Amino acid sequence: MASILVVEDERIIAQDLRESLEKIGHSVVGVFSSGEAAVKVINERQPEIVLMDINLAGEMDGIETAEIISGQMDVPIIYLTAYTDSRTTERAIGSNPYSYLSKPVDISDLRVAIEIALYKHTADKRIRASEERLSLAMEASPDGLWDWDIASGETYFSPAYFEMLGLEWKEQAPHFTTWADLIHPEDRQNVLEVNQHCIDGKTDDFSVEFRMRHRDGAWRWILGRGKCVARDDVGKAKRLMGTHTDITEQRKAEEALKKSEARFRAIYENAPVMINGFSPDGELILWNREIEKQSGWSFNEAKSCDVLSLCYPDEDTLEQLKKTIMAADGIFREYYPRIKNGETRCQLWANFSLPDGCIICVGHDITELEESEEALRKSEHSHRTLFEKHSAVMLIIDSESGKIVDANPAAL
Repeated sequence: MASILVVEDERIIAQDLRESLEKIGHSVVGVFSSGEAAVKVINERQPEIVLMDINLAGEMDGIETAEIISGQMDVPIIYLTAYTDSRTTERAIGSNPYSYLSKPVDISDLRVAIEIALYKHTADKRIRASEERLSLAMEASPDGLWDWDIASGETYFSPAYFEMLGLEWKEQAPHFTTWADLIHPEDRQNVLEVNQHCIDGKTDDFSVEFRMRHRDGAWRWILGRGKCVARDDVGKAKRLMGTHTDITEQRKAEEALKKSEARFRAIYENAPVMINGFSPDGELILWNREIEKQSGWSFNEAKSCDVLSLCYPDEDTLEQLKKTIMAADGIFREYYPRIKNGETRCQLWANFSLPDGCIICVGHDITELEESEEALRKSEHSHRTLFEKHSAVMLIIDSESGKIVDANPAAL
């Protein structure tokens, strides 16, 4: 049970209180007749409850004594008094007692008052601890907290809520319209509709991105999250709570990434070279327009079949090709794949690895070039044969120096 300090200047009543308290299982850690005496020992005795008579011997009355004790330690105080005039009652209530009992005190009333005071004091400590944790969390977090009473429009905004907008917290009206007036005109209707859906009971919570005006005139991107915490009998929200997070830099980064990806996609799709790619586990993930054009297979077709096996039906060649791809050494090598129409092409391919483990393959189709070079070689061979076998004297003279650089056997 509880340890209790009694402050009562009437000896008989004080003794009766001691006996009553001990009878219902509590321990009395001291009985004092003046406020001054109680204040001197309060920190030493550390009571869990103080029973305080309002009219005491000495210069301080019970209310003054209670205020001093409350300033020194967190202990619930129950007032005892034979006077119940309105002025005394108002003073007593102003000092936030846990209970107020009139003399003579009934033991049953005293038991209930003590139990309620202990319970309420424990609950108050938990609430204060919870509020302190919430306050510390909000101070540590850059997010802004809001709490909206729907009927009145009154809204609590945490300091961080306005700090992200460059505004002074104390200068802003605690009302729903303060927030609504700062929303970008292009976003306002959608944002209000999202909130209204939650108010109407269509959703219990929501998340929405929108812009709010900063003090400097710029628009900051905000991620707003909200949840209904109370509804009326017909399901309408009475109270919404939520947070605001400044995601401006995140949005800028996302936009920059989108532009970068768009540039890459444009280059990738329109490059006059063949580009394909494989994930670390070998899945085909890239297949640009040029390789579709040169191979005859679309990306979906290539992805749905084992395209490398179709291009390289010889198992040994295919196995060596796969090893070369995974090696990703960046060296161009000559290959002879079979394309969709059955034709064999001559191509140069090099493979490169990316930081995420993917492999990018870059290729050139040089079939026509190879054919041209072969035709040139045959032409040169025919002319050399004619030059050497002809019976007439044939000389090749440098046009600048006039020197003979070659002669056929007939000239020798």
